[in-house]
Amino acid sequence: MTLVAVPIEVEDPGEVGTALEQAQRAKLGGADLVEFRIDVLVEHAEGVAAACRLVSDSPLPVLLTCRSEAEGGAWRGEETDRVSFLEAVGTAEIAPQFLDFEEAAWSRSANIRQKVRLVVDHPQQVRPERARLVLSKHDFDGRPADLTGRIASMAVDVDVVKVAWTARSLRDCLEAFEMPGLLGVPTVALCMGPFGLPSRVLAPKFGGFLTFAALDADSATAPGQPTLSQLMDLYRFRSIDTDTEVYGVAGWPVEHSKSPAFHNQAFAEQQRNAVYLPLPIAPDPTAFVATLEAWLAHPGLDLRGLSVTLPHKETLASFVIERGGVCDDATRLSGAANTLRVDASGQLHAFNTDVVAIEEALSERVDLKGQSALVLGAGGVARAATAALLRLGAQVRVMNRTAARAEALAASFEGPVEVVGEPGSVAAVVQCTSVGMSTGPDPKGCPVDPAMLPNNAVLLETVYEPAFTPIREAFSQAGGQSIGGLEMFRRQAAAQTRLWTGQEPGSAALAVLDDS
Repeated sequence: MTLVAVPIEVEDPGEVGTALEQAQRAKLGGADLVEFRIDVLVEHAEGVAAACRLVSDSPLPVLLTCRSEAEGGAWRGEETDRVSFLEAVGTAEIAPQFLDFEEAAWSRSANIRQKVRLVVDHPQQVRPERARLVLSKHDFDGRPADLTGRIASMAVDVDVVKVAWTARSLRDCLEAFEMPGLLGVPTVALCMGPFGLPSRVLAPKFGGFLTFAALDADSATAPGQPTLSQLMDLYRFRSIDTDTEVYGVAGWPVEHSKSPAFHNQAFAEQQRNAVYLPLPIAPDPTAFVATLEAWLAHPGLDLRGLSVTLPHKETLASFVIERGGVCDDATRLSGAANTLRVDASGQLHAFNTDVVAIEEALSERVDLKGQSALVLGAGGVARAATAALLRLGAQVRVMNRTAARAEALAASFEGPVEVVGEPGSVAAVVQCTSVGMSTGPDPKGCPVDPAMLPNNAVLLETVYEPAFTPIREAFSQAGGQSIGGLEMFRRQAAAQTRLWTGQEPGSAALAVLDDS
């Protein structure tokens, strides 16, 4: 079983009581051990006594760490002082279960190795109940050039090897997945930063010895570290095993997506052995293709499906076509896809559930057959909206800040699609830009002057955060009927669930997207 450690920083002897309370919270939250980070505590005269109390009174097994500044910690003192401190705590009546020591310091001094080995467990150790040595290496700049050779040398005469580096892309996680099976000793291989989450969540799938989770969002000790509640509740960490299927939302950005909460809850209700992750991929078609190819090729990953969002929807459609995959009618019509399914034979299937969601949401409010409808934008969502409106029998008008992109969109459809500079008289408006998104570049803006829109039209906003974007707020105040982006999101996400599992999402999953 992969263990979960919660790091707790203790900088002053007066913080010991609070730290022990936090350790109790970690235990109640499902953690297996706590990592007491004593980087600064070492400097205090009463530091040894405080550290011994942390170890003896902790409600969970303890991993004791004094991390140097060179590897992301706060310890700046002499190496001999740090080793002497660890020796004093490690030889106390109750020793920590694990002691973390950095490979860089371990490898450069035989004297340091000798002193550390006095307090850790090994075949020649005469003292009972000594700490197990975790030999660690951290790189916050990127992947170390000598990573493979270095970790092989680390696995000699130690209990646990830990390596963590800042991922350059999701592809780095694939290397982290492989490491626990290579060394012959318990291994922790983690990627840090926004691309590193899969290495942390999927550690049980690949036999990782432990992973780390922060007690709350403000107490993370490494970039990209999830909280304990996210790990246990959102990602259902305890249910992950070698057979777990992997799904995710691929795009840029994805950190605020509601998809993980919705789909993980849907999997839980269906008792499906699957997990859904946010998968950031840089806004470059080459990066998307390289990442998807690498993840699909990994033999033990079991990537079975993706939600694909901005800016990769058109690239997904072409990716599946070029590899002999199957595209649904909505994808072929729109030239974009937001859903990937990988069947048991490895066959790729592309779908556009945005088209279905827009069709459903508008057809329940207005009959568009023979009427004009306006699309704001010219990206992947705009392509889905254009396809949906054409399927509903509408005459489509497209407005976009960059006219050339609007012209390209219009030219790619067979049907009544024209590029316009003003909305004119329309029965429906579909807002497909990121303007007004709370996390976007223009959260207070509108893609078009709301006063130019006829208030007897129906406005469908595809942005769901915030629920009322500036254009939707202005349109509603003028008496117009508007549909929030969350409704569209719910409809397309439910369609994805059906495509992946053959079942409807349950009430708890739908409640995640409740906008009432």
